[in-house]
Amino acid sequence: MFKLFYENVLICEQQQNFKIEFFYKRGNLLAKDGVVCDRVPCDSNSQDCIYNKTKSVAWQFVALPSLPVLHDAVDVLNIKTNYAYLPTLFLTIIDGNDDKNFVAEANGDTAVLKLVKGVAGPREFKITVKLEYWNYFGTILISVHFIHVHVDISEWDYL
Repeated sequence: MFKLFYENVLICEQQQNFKIEFFYKRGNLLAKDGVVCDRVPCDSNSQDCIYNKTKSVAWQFVALPSLPVLHDAVDVLNIKTNYAYLPTLFLTIIDGNDDKNFVAEANGDTAVLKLVKGVAGPREFKITVKLEYWNYFGTILISVHFIHVHVDISEWDYL
């Protein structure tokens, strides 16, 4: 286990206690190569820290075969939350999707990043997504989670 500090408010640990996982339709790939940084408790005098809703920052690594023709969208990242009440989740791609190859969707307690266009490899994508958790009415932002996804498309059409 290792620890890493990120902007003085987060602490990173090997990803083993978190519910972020990614998979490819033909088989499950567990997120063993990812890193998640959880927020450390704020000092009671630090208003900047208290008002910052960021709760975690994650880095995920995904390998896919070359997919020059895509008939159905491929789920690249599947995020399942542990929120006890009906969540209002929003997953937004904030960087790395200039060619519009990916879409982000959220429904209930699950959010998904999908590859929607065929991509011939070799190719790499570095995508940043923001997951927001709002109260039931969508009026109060409860937490924000950032995920940096590195997608590596192989030059071959098999893994």
